[in-house]
Amino acid sequence: SEGARLVVLSDGWLDSSTWRLVRSIRPLRNYLSSHQPDVVFGAMNHVSICLLRALNGLECSIPTVISVHNNLRKGLIGNSSWTGNFIYWCMRRTYGKADRIVAVSKGVASQLLEMKLARPGQISVIYNPCVNNDVHTAQKAPISDYQVPSERPLLVACGRLMEQKGYPYLLDAFR
Repeated sequence: SEGARLVVLSDGWLDSSTWRLVRSIRPLRNYLSSHQPDVVFGAMNHVSICLLRALNGLECSIPTVISVHNNLRKGLIGNSSWTGNFIYWCMRRTYGKADRIVAVSKGVASQLLEMKLARPGQISVIYNPCVNNDVHTAQKAPISDYQVPSERPLLVACGRLMEQKGYPYLLDAFR
């Protein structure tokens, strides 16, 4: 949007997006301290960790909301790499400082409590959007940019090509 302001916290001289993110903690802390937004929101575990680190010890109090969209046991504890264990360790030290944690499902909310990443009453469950009647109405509208044979089914899927997204199940169900 033209009304949105982009603030670059770390330049691109580092090849690693992870190190650029870590390097952005101090500039983010300075930005939050000087601008004092009404609320901050973090999405993705490593981003939320850095956000909570930037807020740690600030004199001003800024309401903080973070979101968790994945199966934590499989993504962190089930991950044999040192990065999964390190992210879990960092989450254990930071997530309790968020004012609110949005979980994408009741299962994720339960995991947050079981793994001691959140306290009871800190979590809100907000599901991902799903198909409603508007989608069924829109499917009958003509597709002007593409010629899709009307006698054949059409499948459109959006998402990362990761095991977690379950594309093999989608393709099997479609078949």
